[in-house]
Amino acid sequence: MKNDYNKQHHSILIPFSLSTVFIIFAQMDNIKNHIIKLLNQKGAFWSYNNSESFPSDETLMEKGLLYLEFEDMHILFELYGMKKLKKYWRENLVPQGKYYSTINWLLALYFFNIKNPDSYLKRYGKHS
Repeated sequence: MKNDYNKQHHSILIPFSLSTVFIIFAQMDNIKNHIIKLLNQKGAFWSYNNSESFPSDETLMEKGLLYLEFEDMHILFELYGMKKLKKYWRENLVPQGKYYSTINWLLALYFFNIKNPDSYLKRYGKHS
């Protein structure tokens, strides 16, 4: 009876089997590899050392938001989710002000569902 309780208790704490967790991580690596391939085609990593195995998540989010075609952007959202990407974008790309003004406006309107991109970017960006 005690063993049944332990099995049930552990299944509540860990709802996936170990093999399922490995499959999920492998799929995430496949998605990252696909994003890296697309970004390499765009020349987004021209300044990076080829010996790096994976760019950091922050690098992939930034380069993805800046260089991916809009029709490929969904891959980035699948990997990181709307909340994480929007937070990264707002904290790192929006403050760049005029340097990324066009892409930030498009991202705000089409991907982050911001109804008034001009006022949002003015509020969170640099005023230079």
